[in-house]
Amino acid sequence: EQRRLALDLTNTGSWDWDFATGAVCWSEQTYRLAGLMPGEVEPTYPFWRTLVHPEDLERLEAAVAFHLEQRTFYEEEYRVVYPDGSVHWVLSKGHGIYDETGQAVRMVGITLDIHDRKLTEIALEESQRRYASLTRAAPVAIFWLDVDGQCTYVNPRWSEMTGQPASAARGTDWLQTIHPD
Repeated sequence: EQRRLALDLTNTGSWDWDFATGAVCWSEQTYRLAGLMPGEVEPTYPFWRTLVHPEDLERLEAAVAFHLEQRTFYEEEYRVVYPDGSVHWVLSKGHGIYDETGQAVRMVGITLDIHDRKLTEIALEESQRRYASLTRAAPVAIFWLDVDGQCTYVNPRWSEMTGQPASAARGTDWLQTIHPD
């Protein structure tokens, strides 16, 4: 009950994939993270492949194979296509379980809902691209200072106006470009 409550409270699903039998076991939340009602379908690896966004599938399968071979923990973000056609972001984490000969026999893990976070990241990246484009095209010098007064960015116009490469502005070196008066 505690495990189920923890998974529900964190919007996390759990899964267990037996390579020998092909059996896959999903928690109720894993079904929901796939846009399904618990028990609505029999989870199988081929069925799971149909849920993964086609642009993410090859990368995802390569990552699983790599981590199983390297015996490392798997962690990948990818998109799931719900039955209604909507697309949702999840983060899956897992690891292989190996028999006495070292052969991977199972993989177990969790899947987390990261949809809202991912949409925010995508919007922020787009905003940063637009801002970077504007700063490159601006006819004025633009520079960014952090809270400690360390320069973290200058646009190309800054270099043109000061006659210095952008690297000359890093840290507090930008102060050397200001006329003493």
